[in-house]
Amino acid sequence: MDRKARGEDKPGIVLIRTLGVNQHNQVVLQYERKIMVGYRGDRLPTTPAPTTPVEFPWVEHPVVDLPINAGGYPSQLTGPNTYFEDFSLGDLIVHANGRTITDEHMAWTYLVGNTHPLHFDRVYSTGLSGKMSGEPIVYGGLVFAWLEGLASRDVSENALWELGFTEGYHTQPAVSGDTVAALSRVVATETLPNNDSAGIVTFQFIGVKNISAAAALETHGADLFIKENDKQKLSKEKISSKIFEIERRLLIKRRPV
Repeated sequence: MDRKARGEDKPGIVLIRTLGVNQHNQVVLQYERKIMVGYRGDRLPTTPAPTTPVEFPWVEHPVVDLPINAGGYPSQLTGPNTYFEDFSLGDLIVHANGRTITDEHMAWTYLVGNTHPLHFDRVYSTGLSGKMSGEPIVYGGLVFAWLEGLASRDVSENALWELGFTEGYHTQPAVSGDTVAALSRVVATETLPNNDSAGIVTFQFIGVKNISAAAALETHGADLFIKENDKQKLSKEKISSKIFEIERRLLIKRRPV
C-alpha cells in the first residue's frame, strides 16, 4: 500500500494490507502492518508481481451480526469475573504470570512458515549491526501470541469473537531467555443494539520483558500506557522493558440472568 525509504542500503518501511479468505471467498481475517524490509539492490524478486489487478473487499469497521445466545453456554466452565459486566472504563488488569522464552521459538518459527534467517541463524544475526545484532530474535508473531495467552484467563474466557487489533507496536526485540508479561487496560465498553447477550470491550494491551507486570506498573506508572507513536511529540523516551502494545476489541458474553 505504501513504502518509505530510509536511505540506500538501509531497511525501508513498507505498509502491507493482508486479507484471509475461506473456501467460499469470504473474508475471515484482515489486517494492516508495517514491516522493515531490507534494500534489494539489483537482486530480482523471488515472486513476480501479479499482472492482473485484484479488488480487495476491505471493511473498515467489521459489523457484529452473530446469532448469539448467551444462555446457551454453560457458565460453570469459565471464571466468574470475565463477563462483559465485569469490565469498566479505566479498569487496569495486571496479568499475574510471565512466560520465559526458550530456543523453542526457532522451531515454532519454522512451523508458521517464517523463513527469515534473523530468527534462527546465529551466524547471520550476530553479523548484523545495531539493535538487531546478537542472538536470533524471536519472531514477533510468537511474542504476540504468548502475551495474548497470558491475558486469556483474565479477559477472554467468555469472549465469543476476537473483533480485531489496531495500532500495534512491537517496540523491542526478544531473544531466548527473555521473560515476557502482560497488562490490559479497558479503554471502551459498548453494548449492542437489539442484543442483550454480548457486548464489546476494547483494551489497550501492553507487553513487557524481563520484569513482572506488577513491577513494570509500579516503576513506570502511566508512562507505560503512552502510545509509542505519541512519545516523540510528548518528548518521552522509550521504556526499555516495554516490548509490545496493541489495541484489542473483544466480543464478550454478558452474564446469564
